[in-house]
Order: sequence, then structure tokens, then C-alpha cells
Amino acid sequence: MNRNQYSFESENLVVDWIGFNIQGFVEKKQIRQIAEYLFHNFRFNSIFAVGLDGKEEALFKDPKNNYQVSFRLYRYSDIYWDGIKIDFSGNNAAQVYNLIQKQKFDWNIFQLPNLSLSRFDLCYFREKQHTDQKDELETFFSNSISKLANKHKKNSLNFAQSTKGYILRIGNRKSSNFYRIYQTKTGLRFELEIKKTLIKQFSDLLFCYDIEQFEKILTKHFYTYSKKVLTLNDCYTDWLIKYLRKNEKPTSLLVTSYLKKKK
Repeated sequence: MNRNQYSFESENLVVDWIGFNIQGFVEKKQIRQIAEYLFHNFRFNSIFAVGLDGKEEALFKDPKNNYQVSFRLYRYSDIYWDGIKIDFSGNNAAQVYNLIQKQKFDWNIFQLPNLSLSRFDLCYFREKQHTDQKDELETFFSNSISKLANKHKKNSLNFAQSTKGYILRIGNRKSSNFYRIYQTKTGLRFELEIKKTLIKQFSDLLFCYDIEQFEKILTKHFYTYSKKVLTLNDCYTDWLIKYLRKNEKPTSLLVTSYLKKKK
């Protein structure tokens, strides 16, 4: 893939979750075939469960393997459709996406006519800088909540503090876009879950290995949505401001004033 201004790599985005649906009646034998394919070809261990609260069991496992895939079988009585969900999270998702980029997947193993992309998470990680101050972080979260308070219902904005730090959840978990900002020991993670019909419409781009177009669309969506929910006159959104300055005309007074201040 040619490097372009809207690639995940150029804009420092990391794939953090990939989910697939195979809709229709699926036997456990067919699930084992997919799991075996991932195990022998790409060294993925696998777990399997039935329904929303079914107990997990191992399908294929080797302690030497570093990656894992999750299969969950659903019947119509569970979520109003028959089929299975195949989920790769965290580093597992990053590895799968790397394999897809290299066109190493045999999509036919996954019953391609019934296969769709169900969830795709992108993440930007802003490393902690020596100039960052604790009170500035508190102000950032406070300003973000104030910006969104009038646009979102109370139950779709959730701010909490744990032993690991602050976390702000924006939106409904069941919606097509769900945004999270949370603190780690080394910085802030900005994550966007893209789901349902919004991500499903881009399934064919992935299955046809049109990676350049796929990344262009999702990169722009990630930054556009980030602009919608985040404050722009803050040091913790300097990465977003840099993107907007590079790719959009500087129409925002907040962006302009912040850039002048930093300059």
C-alpha cells in the first residue's frame, strides 16, 4: 500500500479491535474449521462460547502462541439473528490487520457471502509530556464534559476516576460511534468504536484488499469525530490540531488562537 496522508500509519492510529459477523445457521464443526485455520496458519489460540452468557471453552491452544481469537455462537432467541461473532481485541486485532494488509487471509474460509465487518476500533495514543500538569488534565476533562453536556443525554456521558486514572465515555455503547478517553501511566488513549451499519458498509473494501481506500475513509472519520467531541484549545488535543492544520482550512478561532499561543 502506498503511503498517503490518510493512512493509519501516517496519522499514528492503531487498530485496537476487529469484529466480524457470519450471519445464518452455523454449526460448531464450521467454527472449528475457522479456528483451526487461524491456529495452524497464524498461531492464534481460540475460545468458544454459546449465547450472551455461555461458558468459554478452548478450541485450539498452544502456550507458545501470543495471539487469541474469540468465537461466540448466537441463536435467534439471543439477539434476533442466527450466526457467530468473531472478535480480535488489542494486539490480536493489530496482528490480524497486519495479516490482512499483506493479503494473507483466505476469506472463503469465513463463508464470505455471509461475512460482514461488525466492529472496528481505532486508537490514538498521546504520550505524556514533561510539560503536562495534573490540573491541566482535570481542566481538559472538565471542558470536554461541558462542551458535550448540551448535546448528549446524561446517561451517554460517563466520567469516572479509578486507581488507573480518569476515563470519559462519550455516547451510547450500542450506537455506531462510541468514544473513550482514558488515562494510562504513560499518557492518554483516545479510542473510537465504529460499529453496526456504519462499519458494515466498508466490509467489501477490506475483503477486496482495498486497504488504501479503507484507511483513508476511516482515518478521516476518526479525526472528524474526534473534532466533534473534543475541545480544541487544549494541550491534550495538540495531535488533533496538527491534523486539522495539515488537512483542513483553519476555520476555527479556537484552533487558530491555540496555534498562535503555542507558537
